[in-house]
Amino acid sequence: MSTPAICFIINSIKTKQTSFEKEAHHVFLTPKLIFRYTLYKGHGIELAKTEIESGCDFLIAVGGDGTVNEMVNGYMLASPKARKKVILGLLPKGTGNDFARSIFAKKGLAQLYNSIKNKHISPTDICQISFTNPAGNPQQRYFINIADIGIGANTVQIVNNSKKRLGSSITFLLAILKSFVGYKHLEVKISSPSYNYSGKIVSACFANGKWFGSGLGIAPHASLNDGKIALVVIGEVKMRTFLAKLPSLKKLTKIKHQKITYQKVEYCKIEPISEKCPLEADGEFLGYLPAEVRIYKHATQFLTSEK
Repeated sequence: MSTPAICFIINSIKTKQTSFEKEAHHVFLTPKLIFRYTLYKGHGIELAKTEIESGCDFLIAVGGDGTVNEMVNGYMLASPKARKKVILGLLPKGTGNDFARSIFAKKGLAQLYNSIKNKHISPTDICQISFTNPAGNPQQRYFINIADIGIGANTVQIVNNSKKRLGSSITFLLAILKSFVGYKHLEVKISSPSYNYSGKIVSACFANGKWFGSGLGIAPHASLNDGKIALVVIGEVKMRTFLAKLPSLKKLTKIKHQKITYQKVEYCKIEPISEKCPLEADGEFLGYLPAEVRIYKHATQFLTSEK
């Protein structure tokens, strides 16, 4: 049996190059380690696609949800024949690390090595979202954790523009509080074969994973491999009511409220009724509605530490 080639797609801002490579060689004890560092936004997409088509066996994102998102987009842009042979993984080193919670990815290289050695692999769905980018043009991206519109997208914009000196949890909490200041309920239309909604919202989430916002369990009913989008619609709820429910989200508990709905769909279309409505996916601001979300069941194999 040949030695597998393991490629790391590394967020260069979060990881010190020399020390990481030294530790990785010490843990893995194999010459087939490849290190690729992202130098600008979107670079991880290019690196992932190139390494997959070059024949790597394992592709590991080293960073946060944004780094995972870029790896996944590169994976889906690679040829189906090449990506079929590749197993994805994650070494969480980001601000939120929310997808890591759903896939049970651990922070240590030793745990990652054990997942590879013991073949702890789970079939995992990937979502696709079509939207309007900031330039006003139609665009398409993939995401593996959660996309949302409303207060979550506003929060992401604030977090991404902050220096994050206070740690992930406090950074996200402060961003949520800032988002509520002057927030106006958006009016949207959500359409799917099994569920429809029209009205004002605080937020609407389209989830594959369970957590976002650095540990808020917004979608307790989500599963990474059931071929369904876990839809959460938070309607015209008062801001103080929503803030009071944040502790429930930390506990991954459904919020009992007549204007908060949990559904599962395979496809949905989201249209703005009144004003411009921002959206984000995997912690990255993408653009605006209208949007369409669909899911590809078992689109990839992902390393997990759950077993």
